[in-house]
Amino acid sequence: MTDPSHPSQPLCKYPALILSGGRSRRMGQDKALLPLGQETVLQRVEKAFARLSPYRVLVIGHDAVAPRGCNFQAIIRDQNPDAGPLEGLRVGLDFLSDHPLVFVGTCDAPLVVPQVYRAMVNQLHSAVDAVVPKIHEQVYPLTAVYRTRVKSCVTTMVQQQRLRVKDLLSEIKTCDFSADEFAKLDPTYQTLRNINTQGEYRDLLKEIRAE
Repeated sequence: MTDPSHPSQPLCKYPALILSGGRSRRMGQDKALLPLGQETVLQRVEKAFARLSPYRVLVIGHDAVAPRGCNFQAIIRDQNPDAGPLEGLRVGLDFLSDHPLVFVGTCDAPLVVPQVYRAMVNQLHSAVDAVVPKIHEQVYPLTAVYRTRVKSCVTTMVQQQRLRVKDLLSEIKTCDFSADEFAKLDPTYQTLRNINTQGEYRDLLKEIRAE
């Protein structure tokens, strides 16, 4: 049976990798499973990426319980506890290594505008390994497009315990996706908005209820 919330013709053919291996310490509970109306944060994230990609993969913690109620084509686990999102990126790139590139997002950013990712792909020329938003001098490496060929670099960094995702950007060839380009499709940068605290969650709930 076809899920009407998932379009038959996504915007792009490339896979999406959603990272959900964190421990949600600041939230105090699993933020991916928090309710947003009739669905969870993670369900809303997955539906947004379903408009972008026909193949969606979720990375969870090595000892986490797999979430229910989502339509991911695969759920995989990280292998190195406490290695952070770089470990999730490592296992995801390895799992998807047969694909030339992958969209990367997170489980706590439920307001994704899929067209932003399609625009980033259009800037990914052959000499570039990744396209990463850069908004007011801040970069967002977990809302980006990566060539899967960077997996060897990511693996080396994890092995060396160099776990800052932003440090990856100095090891590969990247292209900035500017604030101006971003704002053409997402004027208030909602794609980059994640929820890490109870206050941020309450604010988002108020806005959704107002809608």
